[in-house]
Amino acid sequence: MIKNNLVIGKTILNYSVRGDTDPVLIMLHGNSMSSESFSAQFDDPLLNSFGLLAFDFPGHGQSSCASDPANEYNLFAFRDLVVEVVEKLGLDQFILMGHSLGGHVAMECLPLLPACKGIFIWGAPPVKLPLNTDELFNPIPESALLFTEKLTASEIEKLSKLLGCEAHKQAIAVMIQGTDPAFRQHLPMSFGMGKVSDEYQLLKQSGIPVAIVQGASDQLISMAYLGSLDLPMLWQNRVLLLEDACHSPQMDHPAIFNNLIVQFANDCFFC
Repeated sequence: MIKNNLVIGKTILNYSVRGDTDPVLIMLHGNSMSSESFSAQFDDPLLNSFGLLAFDFPGHGQSSCASDPANEYNLFAFRDLVVEVVEKLGLDQFILMGHSLGGHVAMECLPLLPACKGIFIWGAPPVKLPLNTDELFNPIPESALLFTEKLTASEIEKLSKLLGCEAHKQAIAVMIQGTDPAFRQHLPMSFGMGKVSDEYQLLKQSGIPVAIVQGASDQLISMAYLGSLDLPMLWQNRVLLLEDACHSPQMDHPAIFNNLIVQFANDCFFC
């Protein structure tokens, strides 16, 4: 794995790559997490047939914080960064893989990245407009912490439990602590400004295979909502539930998760 920086405008993006193999799996992380959440994917030889690329969104991990948070911490701004990264690196055979926030960013990218061969999302219920968060997420108090600017030590612990299983609580807490608090403040404000698309329609219009994977023990996402989706290109014709996995199944059960990645990627690239 090689770590490097990519400068886009005023933003310094930290990114990791493994291998120069085409095609490429582009991995986008979740709210208050970072590319470190994909360590188990970068370390697994099962994925050696593919190039891997992951980067930290602005305000996360080792990337720079936004100089203008009100205009840079939103799905559309992150979408535009992904598109520019793809263009700068000259990628033309790739799958978008997005966890939680990263899944929503991946869906937002679809109209601008026609070369994308498939999309693999988890912890990211596709938004329908008008936006109704009560439909997408379970009504639990801890979910508000994803949009709380400054977190106490106790709140960081609660949020880390929401985002992953017990074994990864400390690693997730470190990622939360490394996130610009202004991101959590401005992201929900951007939704009120209309900076979110009808992602359900974007998936339907894309015409590419769509894999939706979900931790069966995820407290955050509404399983009823996911089960109600009617997507003609849904991989294996169902939402794939991973038993004993929480909101971050790529960390909770990487062997099972990575095997699904390989199956999906082979179907997208080679079938």
